[in-house]
Amino acid sequence: MAKTKDAQPQTEDEETEAEAEGAPQEKKPSFLTRWMSTKLIVIAAAGMVALGAVGGGAYYFVGGRSDAAPAAAKITPPVFFDLPDILVNLSSSGSDRTQYL
Repeated sequence: MAKTKDAQPQTEDEETEAEAEGAPQEKKPSFLTRWMSTKLIVIAAAGMVALGAVGGGAYYFVGGRSDAAPAAAKITPPVFFDLPDILVNLSSSGSDRTQYL
């Protein structure tokens, strides 16, 4: 007697074969799907690096300063030295008159 597709299997072996035939096969992700997930991971990592850089820069330039005024530097009076007179010749290019400073 020939079995039809609608007939119920009689043994366990036939049941597993019937389930395997009727069950959809699992599809492997396509190249595009894998590429998109890799691209998403790279974009997320780049975003995290950018946010870290912005946060570090903000801390360095804005948040890292303290409100307390720095200690006042000790102000010393200016010092003057007496130097002898010095004669300097300013070179003149093609002029008849010699210039001195």
